[in-house]
This record gives sequence, structure tokens and C-alpha cells, in this order.
Amino acid sequence: MNKLLLTIAILVATIGIADAHECSAPVAPQVFKQKFNHILAMHSDQHRLEDARAFVSGHCLLSRQVKQIAALFHDDKIRLKFAKSAYLTTFDKRNFYDVYDAFLHFSNAFRLHDYVLVQRVKGKQVDYNPRPKPKPNTTTHAFPTYDYPSIVGYNDQKYCDHPVGARMFNVLVGRVIRQPNDIDKIKTATKFGQVNCLTTSQIMKLGSMIESEQNRLILLRTSFDHVYDVMNYGYADQLFSSAAYHEKFQRFLTGGNSSTTTTTTTTTTVTKPSQPPCGTSTAQFEEIKQHIAGQSFNSTKITVAKQVIRAKECFTSRQIAEIVLLFAFEAGKLEMAKYAYDFCEDPANYFLVNNSLTFESSVKELTDFVASRQ
Repeated sequence: MNKLLLTIAILVATIGIADAHECSAPVAPQVFKQKFNHILAMHSDQHRLEDARAFVSGHCLLSRQVKQIAALFHDDKIRLKFAKSAYLTTFDKRNFYDVYDAFLHFSNAFRLHDYVLVQRVKGKQVDYNPRPKPKPNTTTHAFPTYDYPSIVGYNDQKYCDHPVGARMFNVLVGRVIRQPNDIDKIKTATKFGQVNCLTTSQIMKLGSMIESEQNRLILLRTSFDHVYDVMNYGYADQLFSSAAYHEKFQRFLTGGNSSTTTTTTTTTTVTKPSQPPCGTSTAQFEEIKQHIAGQSFNSTKITVAKQVIRAKECFTSRQIAEIVLLFAFEAGKLEMAKYAYDFCEDPANYFLVNNSLTFESSVKELTDFVASRQ
């Protein structure tokens, strides 16, 4: 009996120690850097995940450090697994929202958010550097009184199915509002639109939150390929007050002088190019990515990628962003991002490539490089 009681006491003490992982201080920068490089050198996402989980189980990381490691994974689902593990020992949980930006798909960021909410409700984790929680924003953003088109009964051409509902759209609006400038707002809206379906009305509302008419036009151009009610897109002309941008938007809708297939609405002509003038088809691009990813060594991967890019000569900013993500090392990512710029068919959207880089310093270097080439 005494032996049994002693065993139980030891187990209780062990569990208590395991649950009382106090984050009194984050991991030392030099320790994090060393471990980050070790994880980076792993040859597969699964090995990275195992090593990263072992690391966070014994160390407290800052939210930005969690985001940096999460960006090393190529698979969004594995990013989600790691982020869930890391949350439990994150030093500054109030900043954990920063980790959401590491995801390529908005749906996975929502899954992580739901997980975080469950952990907070359970009350099992303690933030050892707490701040007063802000009151939830229950107000609705006021949009201009445009003539927003309705999708009720809409049965014409569509470029996507099932537009997002009001709740998810309001979440996106909140994220866009928090961005410090037009470019970051466009990046946030575009990233969401790549994996979700938006209506013309919703895109118009996002556009109204952007100050510059030039940047509003960029948003409308980048969002067009993923709009639900294509034939209503002419309504977005209300975003412009100057005659110059009215004309530019009309030229975009009618395809300018390019050879495109056109369809007509009651307000304007809406076009969708059947194929970019110099583009790489989806099937070809998937083959290219598999060929590059199949190389064993980073140096060989860079050489092959440059050969393919130089041979095909024409890629979209989104395709280049996906190619950059194939590289594990930041130096290789940045090298490819710079090299591919001369072969980009839509350089005005090159800011999309920034999302494939891990560090802010790399984003700044690429931004300065692009500016020097314009």
C-alpha cells in the first residue's frame, strides 16, 4: 500500500511539473537562431515538424519566432500542426495573431484561430506577460453609398463558386483595416481572394478602403480572376472619381488592344483573357514545380529553376511566388525572387512574391530591388 501511494505521489508531482511550464522568459536569441538553422537544414517537412515540436516543448518562443519557423514548412497543414504545438509554450500569446500571416490558405488560419479560442476557454494556459484584452469590435464598418450589385438570382458567367458569407467577409474587412498602407491592404485582400470567392459588391467595399485610385485599380485587376458575379464587375467603376482612372478601368474591362474573349453587361464590357499573351498554363506550371522540387540539392534546384524560367520567359507574379516557396533557405528564395523579376508578365503585382519570403529584411531587399528596376 505504501509503495502504491508513493507511486501515485510521484506521478502527480510529474504531471504538475509538466503542466506548470512557466514562460518566465523567451528563448535566448542565439539559441533560437541555432535551432532555426538546424530545422531549416532538414530535408522534409515531416522531419522539420518533429524537430520543431521537440524544440517548442522545452522552450518558450515569441510569436514572431513561431511565425518564422512556421514559414519553413511547404505544406500548410503541417504549418497548422506546428503552430498548435507552439501555442502552448508561446511567451507572448497576445501577439499570436501574427502567426496567422504564415499561412497560404485563409481557412487554415481560421482553424488555428479556433484552436486558440478553445485553449483560452479551457483556461489551461496562462499568459505570463498579460495585457488587458481589448473589447471585441462589434461595430460594422461604414462603406460608401455606392450602387452595389446584388447576386440574388444571378445566373450569368462566374469565375468561382459560393461567395463567402457576411461573417467571414467581416473578418477580412477587419484584417484589411488594420494594415498600415494601401499595398499591405491589397496584399491582405488578394491573398484571401486567391483561395476564397468574393462578389463584385464585396470587392468594391474592399476597394473603398484603399486611398489611392491607382492602388484601387491594382486591386480590381488582381481580384478579377476570382470574382463570383463577373457580369456585374462594371459596377466597380464607381470606385474612381477621376476621368483618367475611369478610362483605365474601362480599358481593362474591354481588354485594351489584346485578343480576348468578351462578354457584355448593361454597364460595360467585361473580358477574361483565355490565355495570357505569354503565359505558362496550369498544367505546364505544375510539371515545372515538380521538376524543380525533385532536385536533391539546393544549388541544383536554383540552377534548374533559372534554366526553366529563362526558357519559358513568362510567368505571373503568383506563379513566381509559388516557385520561390520551393526553396528552404532564405538566401535561395531571395535569389530566385530577384532573378525571376525580368520574366514576370505582371510586374505591377510583384508585391505578391513578398509573401513567400520569411524575413522582413528580405522583403525590404526585394522591394528595393524591384524599385531599382522600374
